[in-house]
Amino acid sequence: MAEKVKSRHRERIRSYEILPPHMSELRLVLLGNSSSGTCSVGNFLLDKTVFTHSDCQKSSGQYRGKSMVLVKTPNLLHTNLTEASVSALMEDCVEHSAPGPHVFILVLQPEDFTEQQKTRLQSVLENFSDQAFQHSLLLLLPPRVGAADSLKRYKRQSPLKDVIKQCRFRYVKQKDVEPLELITRVGQIVKENNGEHVRPNMSSDALHLTPQTDVNVQAQTDGSGLNLILLGNSWSQRSSVGNLLLKKTALNTETKPPNFQTYEGEMHNQPLTVVNTP
Repeated sequence: MAEKVKSRHRERIRSYEILPPHMSELRLVLLGNSSSGTCSVGNFLLDKTVFTHSDCQKSSGQYRGKSMVLVKTPNLLHTNLTEASVSALMEDCVEHSAPGPHVFILVLQPEDFTEQQKTRLQSVLENFSDQAFQHSLLLLLPPRVGAADSLKRYKRQSPLKDVIKQCRFRYVKQKDVEPLELITRVGQIVKENNGEHVRPNMSSDALHLTPQTDVNVQAQTDGSGLNLILLGNSWSQRSSVGNLLLKKTALNTETKPPNFQTYEGEMHNQPLTVVNTP
């Protein structure tokens, strides 16, 4: 009986056009906190093994005579990634999905999803476009813990609960969905947005990602000196400015350390502290 119901459901899906007729290409971006999970979802949609590693990858397929482009991102939610690394990876994503994705598929491993990852996910999507959550579908991977009520518990608690709400309660469980059904859900989001794609509003010098850890930068002076913080999108140029101010080669212009770097010197016989940011 259950198989007959599923069969009728599949036939009903096949009986109508999922994507708007004027669309010749569907562009999807896979983003999540599991590299293996995003790979498996991408291969699941394309019905072939294309995505095999953690880098940013792009692949194309066909769906009912229309081109389907998938961009699989690396794990941008990994807390070890610096802001500069995330910025560079997002630039790759923007380039691969040009002129803009129609839907973001957020592939999340529920038990690994933390408040830090939620903050990073929100920052990435909002910096990509302020309309990104309106174009997002949440895909929940099966919890590894194996408890029957695990997913229910995660959905009731933050941070997953907050993301589900931001996605307008559009989510599916990977174990319950087939490729055609997943495309159907994607098509619903495309129709809700009148077939329009996301228009990226970010550039490498316009990102404002929320830091993943609290940073306490204090100048070690008696309060009578000058404290300066260097900000910008070029490490080497910031370092050159710092060396100019300190009148010595203190900041390495070649190597990019992952953390804040503090240097001390003097200016007009007063203490000078220069902080270079990652």
